[in-house]
Amino acid sequence: MTFYNHLPNHTILDSKFALALLIPSVIKRGGLCGVIETQLCLTSTSVTTFITSIYSTSHQPTAQSSSTRPNMWVIKDAETNGAGGVWILSKSNHRKYLDPNTSPLKTYGKGDGAKYVIQRYSHPLMLHSGRKAHVRLYGLLRTSATGEALPWISRAAFLHVSNKDWGGYEGGDEDDGEVHISNCCANSGNKDMFKGEICVNLERASMGEEGDGEVNRIFKGTWGMVKQAVRGCLMAFSEFTSLSEPPEGYSQASYLGIDVIICSSPTSTSIDILEINAPPSLDTATGIPAAEATHEGNVGGILKQFVKGLGRGGEEDTWVRLTNDRGEEDIGETTTNTKTSPPHPPNTTNTKTYNAVRSSSLNRMKYNLRTRTILRRNSYLGSQLTPGIVASRARRSFRYFVGMEEKTAFFENAGGAQVPERVVERVRDSLGNRWRERVGKKGMRESKLAMKCILGLQSGYSIYYGQNSTSLFNLIATKCSSVLGPGDEIVVSCCNHTANIKPWLEVAESTGAKVKMWNVISDTPIMQSGYVHTPGNLDTIRSSAPVGGRTKVLVVPHSSNVLGVQYDLRWIMEKAREGNKNVIIVVDGVASAPHRYAGDDCSDGGDGVGGADFYVVSAHKLFGPHLGAVAARRDTVGILGGEEGWEVGTGNFEGCAGVVGMLEYFVDLAGICMEVEEGLVGRILRGEEEGKRWIREAYGCVELAESFVCSRLLDRVRFRWDKVVLVSHYDDDLAFSEKRRMPIVTFAHRDIKADVIVRACEESGVVVRAGFFLSEKCFEVWAENWRRKGGGDDVAEKLEREGAVRVSMAHYNTEEEVGKLVEVLERIKGWW
Repeated sequence: MTFYNHLPNHTILDSKFALALLIPSVIKRGGLCGVIETQLCLTSTSVTTFITSIYSTSHQPTAQSSSTRPNMWVIKDAETNGAGGVWILSKSNHRKYLDPNTSPLKTYGKGDGAKYVIQRYSHPLMLHSGRKAHVRLYGLLRTSATGEALPWISRAAFLHVSNKDWGGYEGGDEDDGEVHISNCCANSGNKDMFKGEICVNLERASMGEEGDGEVNRIFKGTWGMVKQAVRGCLMAFSEFTSLSEPPEGYSQASYLGIDVIICSSPTSTSIDILEINAPPSLDTATGIPAAEATHEGNVGGILKQFVKGLGRGGEEDTWVRLTNDRGEEDIGETTTNTKTSPPHPPNTTNTKTYNAVRSSSLNRMKYNLRTRTILRRNSYLGSQLTPGIVASRARRSFRYFVGMEEKTAFFENAGGAQVPERVVERVRDSLGNRWRERVGKKGMRESKLAMKCILGLQSGYSIYYGQNSTSLFNLIATKCSSVLGPGDEIVVSCCNHTANIKPWLEVAESTGAKVKMWNVISDTPIMQSGYVHTPGNLDTIRSSAPVGGRTKVLVVPHSSNVLGVQYDLRWIMEKAREGNKNVIIVVDGVASAPHRYAGDDCSDGGDGVGGADFYVVSAHKLFGPHLGAVAARRDTVGILGGEEGWEVGTGNFEGCAGVVGMLEYFVDLAGICMEVEEGLVGRILRGEEEGKRWIREAYGCVELAESFVCSRLLDRVRFRWDKVVLVSHYDDDLAFSEKRRMPIVTFAHRDIKADVIVRACEESGVVVRAGFFLSEKCFEVWAENWRRKGGGDDVAEKLEREGAVRVSMAHYNTEEEVGKLVEVLERIKGWW
């Protein structure tokens, strides 16, 4: 058996710098648990810059509740393990770090030669006997014969406990390491106070079956969450591994120690990943019996389970395989608190794997390239971009969030987003100077260039405006009627908004064409299989796509406003046109455009929006005015009779001005992570520059912030709320995809009505929405699939009768707001 540090330079995972650098991968990879807000600083000077920013008045938390994290941080030397290089930062002591004469970073031995990681102080702490504690978990990363990365977790763990009682946040004892530092290496020198390390069987403790009552309390119901956090962490790093295929009869693995803090209040539990040791520091733990016993048990378990000829033994296996294949028992909670999920069919076509890199030199090159890219993007900040920075900077641009001590947490963004000052100012200026022929028409031209930039469009598209997206879908359907006749087919996704279903039913009735309803909820990846819903039956389509020679129009959403996933539009286009190269493809981009850059789904030819013939958005859901817009392929417009009739009457010039403000806001977002050149927006509006680079960076900020807050809520739905059913795709590879997950969480409580939940939230200052969200067909098909898969009639009938609750987030929503939402929900009578 070979053990070794498996990443570049041999100790990369021992570097907290590396962990912080790759945290966005932990957010987006299969596991969504365990991400703590982290800053990365290259010098002590950049540390002081960051400290100044977080204790300025503009960075204070905006949502006030008992779940709000205190503005306390932990500064760490990124490349030191053990007892040294850790400082506690708070509002009461932060000024000493700003003064070179008193800053401990200036007197620290490494000085400006050190790299620093600053992590948000975990909250709310789970204490052991009144003292701060953290957990040492153990992971194993192996490779299969085909190079697949195989993550494992040990059932054995132990608690590190600080030497002194916890005095609370901002308790005035921030400089006392024995209160705030729980590391055994730091504490073992004080024999009178040292509690040692407490061995834990994670699975038994999660079920309350360990002998220590304090341990059972800390770990109650956490086994599934712990496994998901470890898997997400291991998978994020698997692409940098250099495990090679072992000789016959041998096995290779990377043995990792992962330090986490369990954060828990009476109503909320989460996990913060602190750092990784690879392999665990066996030498520094020498002399501590609990540590030695745990390491011995883990290594013994490896020998029994993985080394050829030694067998598995008769006792319980130490190591548990972590997988995100359809067998949920390897990820979900396995305690008596198990959530009820619909049965999954066998997965024979869509098993997601990650291949380990065979070459250590290629491994090092990949990591160095990733490092340079991230640091170059953030060099002027002196620290890594985090979800908290994005949300904080974004909120300054919105009147809704500015100047209020306590603001309602707004989670109805899918119904209409808040509007930044850039848009408000542009609309106001337009209303103040209504010169139609000059100012109005100039604004119209500029707005269409702005919208093209936001959507990533090439020259083959035109922008047309309408009153809203509903009017545009009606217009598109009417235009398409010119090419439809008896026997022709219109394939419509069941996940479409009603506004993109009803017009096609009407056009089919007037032309004699036939509408086929395509079920895309049950089987994925989308377009590999599906169902046709015709009156009276449900037939399966066995072909690769529901598009054939008679199909004239395909109508799909880029993202569902209910299910919370974005579909691979480029792949849909390719498969549809394999079935019929002349099919007209109409895409509803309303639910997707606020969260993902449409240009990333461009075809090989470089066209934006996947090469769709029509791509419709609503500006009021894209942080703009009430205005609908469609990106229309020019050659398709010609086939349907030309440009006449697409825009009728006087244009909405103030709305067009607001679209320019939308572009300005997206450029402001890009400015969070890169330097924006002066006069950039003007050059884009004059057609001198495309601006796609800045829009892509802006959407990168959006995705980072949204993935973080969405993961916090999804953790509760997946691992804690037994009576809650998530309304999403049945395939977890899509429902929890690292790339395709939208910040929309729709759910039903088995016992509590949806409108009761909404009222309880509103009374506590949280805005969510209940109902069908004008997507009745989506709910109808979801409920039918639920029954077919054995989920039962109770949930299906409830959804058909009252719909569900939807929490729709945006990049300006914060972790504190999600915490407030969770507290409100879990206080509702009957929730548990």
